Amino acid sequence: MEDPARAERLWFAIAVATLWVVALGGETETSLTPSSLDDLPPRHVARTRSTRRSRPRLLSCFRAGLLRLLAHLLLGQPLTQARFVPEPWPTALHSC
Repeated sequence: MEDPARAERLWFAIAVATLWVVALGGETETSLTPSSLDDLPPRHVARTRSTRRSRPRLLSCFRAGLLRLLAHLLLGQPLTQARFVPEPWPTALHSC
């Protein structure tokens, strides 16, 4: 690519698309139902093996957003305008 203005527009389009897909993935993550250890009995095996840290992501926000976008396109649903959802600040520091 020899035209710098064209390359600039291409990189801008890639950046905006990446930002949109990551925002879609973040919204997807917030719509998932959280697991509730508090409803389990005190000596349940999941309670004893659980740490109080948040669960690790199984899919990155980018991949989850890309899958959501593809699902909307395949099902013929309208595309949504995504927004970033901030994660809550930790209440206590955890040692590694």
